Amino acid sequence: MKKNVIVTGLLCGILLFIWMIISNAILPFRSSIIMKSFPEQKEIHALLKDKINETGIYNIPYGREEIFSDFPNYGDEPIFQIVYTGTTHNTAGSSLPIQVLLVFVVPLLAAWLLSESSDKILSSFMLRFLFVFVIGLLIAIFNYLNNVFYPTPLIIYTFIHTLLSWALAGLFIALRIKPNKS
Repeated sequence: MKKNVIVTGLLCGILLFIWMIISNAILPFRSSIIMKSFPEQKEIHALLKDKINETGIYNIPYGREEIFSDFPNYGDEPIFQIVYTGTTHNTAGSSLPIQVLLVFVVPLLAAWLLSESSDKILSSFMLRFLFVFVIGLLIAIFNYLNNVFYPTPLIIYTFIHTLLSWALAGLFIALRIKPNKS
C-alpha cells in the first residue's frame, strides 16, 4: 500500500502540474485577465523603488495615530496595499522549485491520509473522492478567508481553480487508492 500511495501522490502531482500549465496558459479564466495594468507605471515604480527598500507588506494609510493629521478623514480613505518581496523579473523563478515540490507533496499527503482512513470510506469510490475533495474544499475556504480583501473576481477565480484542481486530484486518487485486499 505504501508504494501505491507514493506512486499515486507523485502521478497526481504530475497531473496537477499539467493542469496548472493548461489552466494558466491556455484556458480563458486565468488570473492575468483579472489583474489590471497601473497607469503611469514608470513614475510610480520610481517612487516605490526610492521609498521602499525593505521587503514587507505596506498599507497606505497605515493606522497609527501619528498619521491621522496627514489623513483627517482616515476612516473614509481607501486602503492600498503594496507587497514587496525584492523579486525582480530576473529572479521571479527562484520560488518555483518550492512551488513544484508542493504540487507533489500535497497530493502525496492527501493519498496517504486517504489510505489511512476507515474501511467504510475506502470501500466506496464516491467516499474516497469526497474525502480528497473535502481537503481541497477546506484549502479553498482557507484561501478565501485569507484573501477577503482581494478583488471579488480574483477570489472567485482562485476558489473555483482550487476546487477544480482538487476535484481532479480527488478523482485520480480515488481511482488508485482502494481498500487492502487482505
